[in-house]
Amino acid sequence: MIKKKKISNNESWINIFEKFNIIEKIKKEGFFLISADDIKSVDGKEARLMTKYDFRKQIPKILRENNLSLLAIKNGVYKIAKTDPFLDIKKINLKKLIELDIPKNFITIDTENIKSETQALNIAKIGGMLDILFEEKEYELSIGGRERANLSFELNNIFYDIKGVQIEVDGGYESKKRIHLIEAKIGESKDMNIRQLLYPLLYYREKTQNKKEVCSYVFFYNKGYYRFIPYYYDGIVGYFDYKKEKVFKFKDRYKKV
Repeated sequence: MIKKKKISNNESWINIFEKFNIIEKIKKEGFFLISADDIKSVDGKEARLMTKYDFRKQIPKILRENNLSLLAIKNGVYKIAKTDPFLDIKKINLKKLIELDIPKNFITIDTENIKSETQALNIAKIGGMLDILFEEKEYELSIGGRERANLSFELNNIFYDIKGVQIEVDGGYESKKRIHLIEAKIGESKDMNIRQLLYPLLYYREKTQNKKEVCSYVFFYNKGYYRFIPYYYDGIVGYFDYKKEKVFKFKDRYKKV
């Protein structure tokens, strides 16, 4: 029995574009809507495995070559358009490094053996990093996990009306005046999808009716460095504020004073 050749995601997307004549339709309409069923109908691949692009390097070749992006607008429906939903991330600036003492009296944390975003974020809180980042000390963890969001925004004059798309917040903290949302990651990256920052920011602005300022950050834990970069969206443009970036590291416990 001859085994059927496995089709790559790149090849499947070429087939999808050909079947639905996507390039020509985008030239006429400015965008193309495609459903999960449409995607699966071509080569039998599940849409959830074909549409998750957290970083530029994950974008299928045919989308990349035509400067196209794909974003979910509701459960099982995606918009393909000439937009760039990615944010470039500069290299870490160690001139901003703040060294802190290792937290004492905690026997359940190991600052030298961090394996998850949750561990890294918890240690950052216990170590006092969030106090410095937020510029306040009285706040509580009040948001976490996944929710279904309704929101809207524009990218390159393309309107996105998001209905019931899943969002996730790794750490959400509320004080008297502010709500702080953190997207946490292990390792480093050259870029990331705005979905992970913009969607929660817009959702909680709407949900709280702007009664408190909603602040957003991306947090990278990598090789002992805790890096926080504030993210802003002014209604037109989203960007990182590197002037307010904070980089932390715990002092070497074996270092002689």
